[in-house]
Amino acid sequence: FPVTIAQAKSGSTFVATLTENVTQLFRVWPSATVACRIVLYVKQDGVGNRTVTWDPHVMWQGGEIPPQSTEPNAMDVYVFETFDSGQTIIGNLVGLNYKLP
Repeated sequence: FPVTIAQAKSGSTFVATLTENVTQLFRVWPSATVACRIVLYVKQDGVGNRTVTWDPHVMWQGGEIPPQSTEPNAMDVYVFETFDSGQTIIGNLVGLNYKLP
């Protein structure tokens, strides 16, 4: 798998370190009766230029997929929410191009 995903202690926060281009970072959501929020930190490896192609069910603000940082060691922060077991996913970019040491 071209990404390393680590779950943080909170249970709904994840860190994904990209080592290749990725077509999807999440696949399983809870049952339709449970609303769910995931915070996802997407980090570039030391090479960079990795991209994520998001699930087509993700609805982005304004209908536009936000930009992605591709510089080596850069990090973006996203929040994803669903209320119907992932049939509808609301995606928000909340931080772009953080510089990691």
